[in-house]
Amino acid sequence: MLVSEHLLTYDTHRGYFVNDVDLTQMADVYLVRTLLEAEVFKTIRWPSEEELATRFEQLFAEVPDPHRIVFNAHVPPFDSGLDEAPVLDANLTVTQQAGQVKLGPVGSRAVRAAIESHQPIASLHGHVHESAGFRRIGSTMAVNPGSDYGTGSLNGALMTLSSGKLKSHQMVRG
Repeated sequence: MLVSEHLLTYDTHRGYFVNDVDLTQMADVYLVRTLLEAEVFKTIRWPSEEELATRFEQLFAEVPDPHRIVFNAHVPPFDSGLDEAPVLDANLTVTQQAGQVKLGPVGSRAVRAAIESHQPIASLHGHVHESAGFRRIGSTMAVNPGSDYGTGSLNGALMTLSSGKLKSHQMVRG
């Protein structure tokens, strides 16, 4: 199909290659992408906050001392400062306020409740690439290294744990 649409060219023994596209074709690609993403977000089945909370409680019940573990949940805790992302309207369009992109918390309440209740030594998160940082939630050090696709850099966090305590933490980029 892509060959017939002149978006790809097939070269025997070498494979397929993307043809140069003009602005009109690129606009069409992004329109289709936007429409597909909107449908995916409407139909995808994510676990509910209640399901996540139940699962977290089951997992923490298996741990002898929750204060000595590192809790790893992809989505960050709600309203932690590690979960600030552009607010989307019903059509999944970024909203603005006073000419600026409006940001709001998009994290998980179940993740936050698990951290507040069990106080692991640290919690590691991702998902919200715009909100890199460290935040204390009680005695737990929560981290979201974020990412920066524009520069091709990979962000991470180094955390030194010793004798059941967090000794140091820092962001790294490479």
